[in-house]
Amino acid sequence: MIILSIDTSQKEALVVVSSNDQVLSFVSENIESSCSQRIIFMIDQALKKANIHKREIDGLGCVVGPGSFTGIRIGIATVSALAYAKQCRVAPVCSLEYRVYHAIKQGGKILSVLPSNKSEVFACLYPGGQPYIAQKCVTTHFETPSAFLLTQNLASSVWANFETHNTVEYFNVEPLYVRKAYVER
Repeated sequence: MIILSIDTSQKEALVVVSSNDQVLSFVSENIESSCSQRIIFMIDQALKKANIHKREIDGLGCVVGPGSFTGIRIGIATVSALAYAKQCRVAPVCSLEYRVYHAIKQGGKILSVLPSNKSEVFACLYPGGQPYIAQKCVTTHFETPSAFLLTQNLASSVWANFETHNTVEYFNVEPLYVRKAYVER
């Protein structure tokens, strides 16, 4: 099964083309201020690197949050449009969970943490936790996992959702917001 997965939830966007859970190619780019302009180009690059045509895509994966409000919405809109055009299903994944996917599979408790804004972080304790915002955190540096680890974790997490039928139709892809948007507060 050829799967195209997208993560636009952070400053560094990631597009992965995989066959089941095996990464065929990926493109990673800092798109903090140009996500909507660059994501289609990144998808085309990843497909070309994998020597895969768009018509060969069997399923789509999408990181639905938590993360950048705008980035999440761009990723979901892009994947939903592609899924509509392809008439295929979407496997939604949590940004906190996929980043530690292989560590979770090894057992034990894992705390996944991502920067939010100012003095806040998104966090979730696995297995079985719910994402939350930790406020007034003193953070000096976040170690970003290698691109290889992120791509493999995203491909494996999306494939696991397809294997367990944890997928949705294009019109049911929902963002995972941990807090309300600024305009709703």
